[in-house]
Formats: sequence, C-alpha cells, structure tokens
Amino acid sequence: TWSFDGFDHAQGSEMWDAGLYYNNNAWWIAPSVTWTSYSRDFEFIQHALWVNATAPLSPNITALGGVGYTFGDDVGNRMLWRVGASWQMTRRLTSEFYYSQGYNSPDVGDSWLGTMLSYRINWAIGPRVNVGYYASWMDTDRTNVNLFSQGAYADYALGNYSSIRAFVGRQDASGDRDSNTTIYSVELSSRL
Repeated sequence: TWSFDGFDHAQGSEMWDAGLYYNNNAWWIAPSVTWTSYSRDFEFIQHALWVNATAPLSPNITALGGVGYTFGDDVGNRMLWRVGASWQMTRRLTSEFYYSQGYNSPDVGDSWLGTMLSYRINWAIGPRVNVGYYASWMDTDRTNVNLFSQGAYADYALGNYSSIRAFVGRQDASGDRDSNTTIYSVELSSRL
C-alpha cells in the first residue's frame, strides 16, 4: 500500500505498508505481521512493526488484537497495542470499533503518540465499490493536546488484487494547540 496525504497548512507525507497474512480455515485465529514506514517528502522518519491476530467470535462479530513496536528519529522507540471488533450488521453494512495506542503521523503536520478510540461504518454499494464514515478521538502524548478527526471515504476495486481509496476529512486539535485542518488522502493497494 502506498498512501499520499496532503494537508492545507503542512507538507505532504507518505505511508508505506506491507504485510504477511495467514488465513487457514483450520485455525481459529488468523495471525499477521505488518510493517509501516512513514515519510515526509520521501525521507523516512518513523517505522512500526505489528504482530496481529483476528478471531471470529460469532458469525457476525470478529475480534482483533495486536502488539507493535515503533522506532525512528521522530518520536523514538515505543511499544504499541490495539484491540478492536468488527460487526457485520447486514450483508452490506459493517461497523468497526478500535481502541489503541499508536504513532499517528503526520496529521496536522506533526507526529503524535497517543491513545485513540475510533469508529468506522462501511457500506458495500456493489461488488467493487465501498463508501464509509470514520471518526476518532485521540489523547496525545503532548501536554494538553487532544484530537478529533472525522471524514468520509470511497474505495474502488481495480481488479481482484488492487484497489484505490480516496478520503477527505477534518481534524480538530484542542487544548494548548487549537487548530482545524482539512485532510485528504489517496491510497493505492495491491496484493501479491
């Protein structure tokens, strides 16, 4: 996956993702290992390595958990964690909830470590098209700085193994740093 994010008062940034996933139906838990590298103008600033697991709790509910480690010149070295759940409400409508501690970059032109609660709802319009809404609340490691983000996205499957996603949203910072930022990103993904 390659993602380019642009912000109305900050420089562009890139996120590079890669992962190994194992989903053998004989196993109850599906493990994965993922790697993310963050860059600004193609100069790497931080990296994250995650070990994840997903498990079905019922036909419509799936749980997710993971532990990770981030390292780099931007915020240093830290352990990370996340838990979440996905609920398939109907054949086309899915809700997802996540609670995590992680590295968030480069929203509003800065980098943050923080604890985040997020929600996403996804509607599969057709076999190749999805649209959705996203909201998150983050308590950052900065003194008295909190973030609220929300936005909408659409993705389109280009083929069996590739997709493109566009996202537009807004991020509001409160506390010692009050600011409002428009966020947009374009993401291209391909599975080998």
